[in-house]
Amino acid sequence: MLGREPRGYEGHTAGSFARRLFGLETPLKGRFWGENKRLIFAPPLWYDWLVFGCVIGGFGAFLLGFFGLGDGYWGNVGVFVGFAGLWGALSSERMTIDLRQRTYWRRQGQGPFKKLTRGSLDSIDAVVAQAHEQPSVSLTGRVVIYRIVLFWKGGREPLFIAERNESMLPFGAPIQTASQMTVAKGARYAQEMRLPFFDNTYFHSSDPLLPF
Repeated sequence: MLGREPRGYEGHTAGSFARRLFGLETPLKGRFWGENKRLIFAPPLWYDWLVFGCVIGGFGAFLLGFFGLGDGYWGNVGVFVGFAGLWGALSSERMTIDLRQRTYWRRQGQGPFKKLTRGSLDSIDAVVAQAHEQPSVSLTGRVVIYRIVLFWKGGREPLFIAERNESMLPFGAPIQTASQMTVAKGARYAQEMRLPFFDNTYFHSSDPLLPF
């Protein structure tokens, strides 16, 4: 299906259904689990290991510096590395969908006070594939970010970015040139969840994440 706005958002101005971002945009990926009984949107394994390594490694480096077991700068390095890992952990979001029961469990928000929500897939309005062209001073091409976004009916919950892919397009190329993988995945997810799907990658959408 094609459309400029998911149902329930007609007439809204650009950016009116965006959400605030107080952390990193975690690179989530969708995967099916348990003979396609569940659909999970979560960071890839390498990201979780990187966050875990930063927290543990930073704490270890801080202890080396604190007890004088290494060079003096180890303590400072440990603080910065550990903080980076903690920031990444607090920015992480996840969503698990039971495809048979058509229910979901979601951990949303950035920071120490995350919100856990449960609900029915019937409360989700649509799955939308979007394209957003990033401002860039590159002389080699344009940076376009493709996202798969879940919108809730009536804005009951903040939108959820299920996947994000970035591509470099040559100048003059249509914005949807590299959107095939994103559109195919979005359509598959929507089909499994029995939800409407909108391919909006043929035009520029405002960034769904607003800083702070």
